[in-house]
Amino acid sequence: MEVLEPVDFSEWAAPIVAVRKAQKDADGDPIVRICADYSTGLNAALEMNSYPIPTPEDIFAKIAGCQRFSVIDLSDAYLQMEVDQDSQKLLTINTHKGLFRYKRLPPGVKTAPRVFQKVIDSMLGDLEGAEAFLDDVLVFGRTQLEHDRNLENTLKRIEDYGFRIKIEKCKFNMSHVKYLGHIIDENGLGTDPAKVAAISQMPAL
Repeated sequence: MEVLEPVDFSEWAAPIVAVRKAQKDADGDPIVRICADYSTGLNAALEMNSYPIPTPEDIFAKIAGCQRFSVIDLSDAYLQMEVDQDSQKLLTINTHKGLFRYKRLPPGVKTAPRVFQKVIDSMLGDLEGAEAFLDDVLVFGRTQLEHDRNLENTLKRIEDYGFRIKIEKCKFNMSHVKYLGHIIDENGLGTDPAKVAAISQMPAL
């Protein structure tokens, strides 16, 4: 996938950690993701990027009156962004199979979310009816025609930027969608039952 390349030497090398994901594979086994632990040195040496991450309120304020919605999930979001060669040497990981250098932006680098959000905002900036929180893109419209136009423009822009989407996690042309912990529909915002299940199902004492 051109994400990693082996190297013989590096002045920087982060250890790896195994992160167990909530999802399971087709056989029902837990999915384990191998991640770099940049908290061991690199993150302390980096200056924090000041680009703002939008709040859910920023996004929800723009959907008033909308009736149709789509949610687009960008596949392996950060790893779709190439890193220049000078920065690649900082992203080396130390594994039981030797040293490997990231050629794409890996999760775990403290500046990654803001760098990624800046690119996404640039991609969607002049489009109507499209907002994004990192790799989760929300498309909306007050009518079916408006939604479809906004969705087509958004997908075309994603293609132009060379991003790939994870189709099985996308929702297209829905009357309501889950987004950032809320249920969105023509009436506005509602609470996602899954987020409050632990409280609503708590037995009485």
